[in-house]
Amino acid sequence: MKDTIIAVLLNLSFAGCMAYGVFGGYEQLVNIGIAMAWIISVLAILVSTLMVSAANRLQKTEDEKRDVLVKYLENGTKKSSTKWLGKVTGLVAIVCMALSGWIFTCIIYAIVWLTAYMCFAYAKKELEDFKVLNGGKV
Repeated sequence: MKDTIIAVLLNLSFAGCMAYGVFGGYEQLVNIGIAMAWIISVLAILVSTLMVSAANRLQKTEDEKRDVLVKYLENGTKKSSTKWLGKVTGLVAIVCMALSGWIFTCIIYAIVWLTAYMCFAYAKKELEDFKVLNGGKV
């Protein structure tokens, strides 16, 4: 529950900062939102790379390490109750970046955002395939 509250607050502060900065005329808030977008982009690239690497190594690892990878992938790919909020705030941020003139950052953020969703979907599919091949046991 605590993680969900933190995620909701971070998503709303990011989107709210961008929207209020663009529509309220506060350039400082837009700059804070842009800095947050770059931090999110770098972290998303790192986490997506780790998820894809873990999914690719799942079939080839030993039993002890495989248990750790499965636990990591299950935690990373479980469906969040606030997934829709992340999508909405991401779209709000992309629109606000475009409206405020940060086109390059908007394009990079959108590409990283979509790539991260694809990487997590790939990792989830690999985990499901692994569980099917092993009869549901890890």
